[in-house]
Amino acid sequence: MSGSTARKYSGYQGDACIDTVTSHYAGDSNHTASDGAAVAISITPATTSLSGLSSVTNSYGVTNIILTGIVSASGPVYPARGEMVSVSINGIAVNGSVTNGTGGFFINYNDPSLATNGVAGSPYFIAYNYVGNTNLGAASDASTALTITNALLSITASNDTKCFGGTLSFGSGSTAFSSTGLLNGDTIGSVTLTATDSPPGTAATDPAGNYDLAPSAATGGTFYPTNYLITYGNGTLTVNPLPTVSVNSAAVCAGTSATLPATTSSTNESFLWSDS
Repeated sequence: MSGSTARKYSGYQGDACIDTVTSHYAGDSNHTASDGAAVAISITPATTSLSGLSSVTNSYGVTNIILTGIVSASGPVYPARGEMVSVSINGIAVNGSVTNGTGGFFINYNDPSLATNGVAGSPYFIAYNYVGNTNLGAASDASTALTITNALLSITASNDTKCFGGTLSFGSGSTAFSSTGLLNGDTIGSVTLTATDSPPGTAATDPAGNYDLAPSAATGGTFYPTNYLITYGNGTLTVNPLPTVSVNSAAVCAGTSATLPATTSSTNESFLWSDS
């Protein structure tokens, strides 16, 4: 027998394996039937890819992010529902699974380390991994990233008071403030307080009234300022006027005492009496 005929072997739907194919010629009136030599065909796992992945942006302190995508191979061929897909951020993996018949997967990334990822180290690569199965090869992807932005933090100076004639001084190292928005147990050590009006209200001769106290330069404690977008709010320095006192006169003999009725324009004041 001479000559050759090409045949296409297709339609195989079983698992990846090594299969054996034998050709057969049925013969005709001029040729006898014959069989060819067995040929081994290797059915390998399909090349798998991950698609539909997106980069993510969240603020500092976020406790979980939802990550989705698709596992597939040409054909198309998909993994079974429930097959595992994992994702790693900063080297820490969390597992998810395929949730439908077209390779879609869902991962709730909620490892506690997520909340502590700071702005300074951003962006963080998101590494996906599918381990594969008998028919689908393993696949991985690290083309997307998590970007961490500043969390909002508000710092407000505490109010303060003094009487006209007294003095006050402000500056760095003050703990006279309150804050809203600290995360992960972060703390602030101190701020700088500045009396910003002119005059500032801190001198003995500055008139009675209200003056601004502005905080700035939060530092110390356990917080990293780069993780926050800080808004500072003023407090109020109140300079109270000196009280006026009216005392009724009375005749007092030497060696005796007397009660002198008095009225004042202020409350909670104390006085030191002396004779003249």
